[in-house]
Amino acid sequence: MENMVLKVLLIEDDLIDQMAFKRAIIKQKLPYQYLVAGSIKEASRILSDHVFDVVVSDFELGDGTLFDVLDIIIEKDVPIIVTTGTGDEEIAVRAIKGGADDYMIKDPERNYLNILATTIDKAIESKKSILERKQAEEALLRSEEKFRAITSSALDGIILVNSQGHIAFWNTAAEHIFGYSSQEVLGHGLLELLAPAGYYDEYQYELHILKTSEKLRLAGKPIEVTGLHKNGLEVPIELTISPFELEGEIFFSWIVRDITERKQTEQELNEAREAAEVANRAKGEFLANISHEIRTPMTGIISMTELLLDTGLNSQQLEFATTIFDAGQHLLKVINDILDYAKFESGVMIIENKNFELLPFINNLTRIISPEAAKKHLTFNTQLDPKIPSHLSCDPLRLRQILLNLLTNAIKFTDEGQVSLQVSMMGKNVSGSKIRFAVADTGKGISPDDQKKLFQPFVQVDASITRRHGGSGLGLAISKRLVEAMGGTIGLGSTTGRGSTFWLVLPFTPSSDELNEYSAENELDHIVNSKLKSYKIPPTYLKNPNQIITNTAHSILLVEDDQVAGMVAQFQLNKLGCSVDLVTNGSEAINAAAQNDYALIFMDCHMPGMDGFQATRAIREAELSRGQHVPITAITARALEGDKEMCLQAGMDDYISKPVELQKMKQVLDHWIL
Repeated sequence: MENMVLKVLLIEDDLIDQMAFKRAIIKQKLPYQYLVAGSIKEASRILSDHVFDVVVSDFELGDGTLFDVLDIIIEKDVPIIVTTGTGDEEIAVRAIKGGADDYMIKDPERNYLNILATTIDKAIESKKSILERKQAEEALLRSEEKFRAITSSALDGIILVNSQGHIAFWNTAAEHIFGYSSQEVLGHGLLELLAPAGYYDEYQYELHILKTSEKLRLAGKPIEVTGLHKNGLEVPIELTISPFELEGEIFFSWIVRDITERKQTEQELNEAREAAEVANRAKGEFLANISHEIRTPMTGIISMTELLLDTGLNSQQLEFATTIFDAGQHLLKVINDILDYAKFESGVMIIENKNFELLPFINNLTRIISPEAAKKHLTFNTQLDPKIPSHLSCDPLRLRQILLNLLTNAIKFTDEGQVSLQVSMMGKNVSGSKIRFAVADTGKGISPDDQKKLFQPFVQVDASITRRHGGSGLGLAISKRLVEAMGGTIGLGSTTGRGSTFWLVLPFTPSSDELNEYSAENELDHIVNSKLKSYKIPPTYLKNPNQIITNTAHSILLVEDDQVAGMVAQFQLNKLGCSVDLVTNGSEAINAAAQNDYALIFMDCHMPGMDGFQATRAIREAELSRGQHVPITAITARALEGDKEMCLQAGMDDYISKPVELQKMKQVLDHWIL
């Protein structure tokens, strides 16, 4: 189709798919002139007024299906490509049987448009081939001499069959495909010679339908079947059957193409696709294992240091221990960034939408960021648009990750002045809202040239900042991918010497739990102004260690195979006033749970032998006869998307990921015991 402008009609009622189609043509620089019909009615009108080289159509539209205009398109001999969603291959088969030439399976990322040009070229070539064969058959009827001249040189097998199913003509290509000479087959029944035993009854029935059907919709359409070679081997072929009348008798022309090589190629492609899927699963498992191997020792470093900070240390020891704790937290942040980026690269990052309340979400960010701003004597404030619904639906954990990254960056790059978080409504309708989050600072700003480097992985504008503050250079790249995965956009505005504003716009759907909006005066007239010039971080993670002691009567079962992680968790639980039984595998956990009355079980998920999932299922099964239910909280170092769901499906009640800080451990105890 080179150097040829094709006229394309797109029949599609989804505006996003229309836009994706247009972008694909522009991006791939395809020489297409196209019109778009958003309904079957509009398609009928356009088809009556214009001539097209190809039609690309969704199967089901709001006012009908492709079948409503299929006959019009077929009459014009225009190739038809039907598009269907993943899982709707049966619809595609119906469309092909009804007269469509090819199909494309839509995927959520619309990667199917990458093969748009190839599919269109294939459909046009296929249609062209069919028309050429029809014209050849008509010419053959007018001249037997021309007929034999053409058929003898044809690459496809050409077989003429009379109304009784006997072979009347057999060309050279048919000899090559099936191994029989013309003399061996003329006058013999076609099915008796060429149909494998396992297909004979099916082919005989289909041939009967073809002979007796008033509307021969399959006539002239290529279908894939299996033939039988003279040597007894089966041959995959593409078959086109067309009826015609000669001297008052009905004949059928069988155009046969050997597709052995095509089938081998398809098999190789399927095997390659399956191998790619296996590789992706292997990547996901590798990430899970790496996460486990890194987080387990990090649990020992961070959690033991946290416990050490809450003991009687002199000033020098306190400084050393605080440095270890801060360095461990920083290392964990870098590890999490690298794992998040690897998840995107391997395709295992999942966005999980859920309902959440916006105001507590913003207040939580404020409690985290205000002390960090105060340490640099910066003012931090938040501004929340009162028009924003109080309850929203999106992925709050990923939104928190993005905003914390932008806010900590703003504080890192600002030496004096202020940092602010502004949340505003950009538009609202029945289907949802667009909300803009903006993080502004009064730092030194970013030059236009440096702005181009942002949002790229492993890139930081100022290398000296990296030396002073550290960082993986992945934060903005991860934020950009998260925002785009959530259906939004991210960008910045900056003036050198006057500061920067990083912003993101996300679509939100109204929460199913959305409550009546509070008045602006009572609830959302919310401006937090934190000028905390003398704020100091206490030496221990807990602001009041005396508040952590719980009822010492609570007995806890801790299931952990790693010696260091088990020791850390046991110390933490003892500090929280609990008595602890420690076991190191699933079998011991089942026995302990059966012999003791525990208030809570902390279950490591991945252990040699019987893992935490198997142990939990066994404990739950045993509880059925006793009418009990002990809360089981998963404690794991994998921390990948989907792990929490796996734990809940196994019968666990809660999930926390390593390293587990003391305050998080207390929250779990408070939730399930107190």
